[in-house]
Amino acid sequence: MMNVAGYFRINTPTVVHEIFEHEVVAIHLDSGNYYSLNKNAAQIWSYLAQTTSTPEIVTALVATHQSDVDAIEQAVNRFLADLQQEQLIVSEVAPSEAMASPISSTRPFSPRVTIPFELPLLRKYTDMQNLLLLDPIHDVDETGWPHVKHS
Repeated sequence: MMNVAGYFRINTPTVVHEIFEHEVVAIHLDSGNYYSLNKNAAQIWSYLAQTTSTPEIVTALVATHQSDVDAIEQAVNRFLADLQQEQLIVSEVAPSEAMASPISSTRPFSPRVTIPFELPLLRKYTDMQNLLLLDPIHDVDETGWPHVKHS
């Protein structure tokens, strides 16, 4: 169910992430799943890390991409729903003043350059769950890491 107020936050400390130039890698520490977010998904994630509202995210994407406002809004809402379903983000009623960070604007006199809008994609990987969920202090045998203790 979408947040009416339009604010979300990254589900820390359960979710850790690293933002690269055009990609985000996020790990859900409770499930052991990890995720890759493409260019526009990474941009939306960066906005979420700044506690930016959904309407502000849509406005920022519309300003820089060649696409219909409704198409971008639908894509953002679908992507946020996917993030919620995977428990990577949680709903926020409203950010505190200390948390709120408006989207930084471009230089006032720079020409408007728009690029085609690509759908934000969330790719889920489960192939490392066993390693990511392994407690290296308690779940190893007497030979140590990376040898898993067998019951």
